[in-house]
Amino acid sequence: MKPKVALLTDINFWDENSGGPTRISKLVSYLSKHTDLVVIYGNLKGTNDSSVLSECYEGVYVHYLSPDIRKENVEYIQLMQTYLLDHPVDVCILEYLASTFILDYLPIGLPVILDSHDLVSDLNNSFSQYNVPCGKINVISIEDEIALYNRYDYVMMIQQNEYQKVQPFIGRKALLTPHPVTYTQVTIQQKATRVGFVASATNPNLDAIVWFIRNVWPSVYRPGLSLNLFGAICDMLRYNDLSDKRMTWLSTIEENFPGITQFYQSRSLDIEAQPGVILHDYLPNRDQIYTQVDVVINPVRFGSGLKIKNVEALGYGLPLLTTTHGACGLETHVGEALLVADQPADFAQQLSRLLAGYPLRKAVGQAAYQLARSEFSPDACFGPLLAAIQTLQRA
Repeated sequence: MKPKVALLTDINFWDENSGGPTRISKLVSYLSKHTDLVVIYGNLKGTNDSSVLSECYEGVYVHYLSPDIRKENVEYIQLMQTYLLDHPVDVCILEYLASTFILDYLPIGLPVILDSHDLVSDLNNSFSQYNVPCGKINVISIEDEIALYNRYDYVMMIQQNEYQKVQPFIGRKALLTPHPVTYTQVTIQQKATRVGFVASATNPNLDAIVWFIRNVWPSVYRPGLSLNLFGAICDMLRYNDLSDKRMTWLSTIEENFPGITQFYQSRSLDIEAQPGVILHDYLPNRDQIYTQVDVVINPVRFGSGLKIKNVEALGYGLPLLTTTHGACGLETHVGEALLVADQPADFAQQLSRLLAGYPLRKAVGQAAYQLARSEFSPDACFGPLLAAIQTLQRA
């Protein structure tokens, strides 16, 4: 008998519009094939939700706690409690460490697994190195974070470095569950003219692309070469114009994010005036993105977790150039399945090598695709989770 699993979230993961939703989407897709899964959803029901869910996921049931009326947190908790009492499950999965408060309201004895996404203490430390506000909710020590992890039966860690930091303290509870990709390998073109950056609207992504455009792109750009930006980062760049409206908004959040105004001021540029830059905005179909580029870059300098956009590039067999930070969790494959550079001159040199060298692009792309197939298949990534769920079901 398949284990009965409830996954709790308030994120419309089926949109896959950033790393977190994409991660949850792949998890739901995998679990729906191997367990009796219900997604308990604490948000409103969209007009097209039913058709999208039935099209994208095999046999998944989404239970809307309140499909038409937005509730207060306490009301969502009460509705969740009622549902789980009426529909018992073997295992519950929570998304993100911030959801830990829900543990106090779940049925007594119900095993719970945390999908951590990031090591939050690492996130805060990484932001601090660049004097970037991370938000008060993300300020936590590694000791306190581990104490919260110990409240769970298992904790899913998305990349090797974070797993190695946590595992000595929580033992068998730590599960290494990277992000899976299952894409068709693209054809490496003889001539490369299209550089691609795929990103959601986050501060690390804004910092990354502004750093690249200011410090790397001028020495690489030539007529006929394009920098193609995909995702909500496009609007983030457009609207970071420091207009009166923007400054008013920043002043309202400065209290919870001290230094945020200075962060945006220092990373403001006229994106429409940059040579060769094309803003594609958000495209829901990954194939539409990765078939339009020859080389993928991710010049991210801070953050945490496994960079999902990097794994996606590997999954399509495209040559990827990122930073040391961006390669976290992929270090053993640097120089073969992906390239790394941190300083502007080095980044420009490596990018120029990729753009000019068809044999290099093809070799890196092929190694990337083989890595994705061997280490980032759904079974390789989520197999340990399924084994843990089955263990809890038998207990």
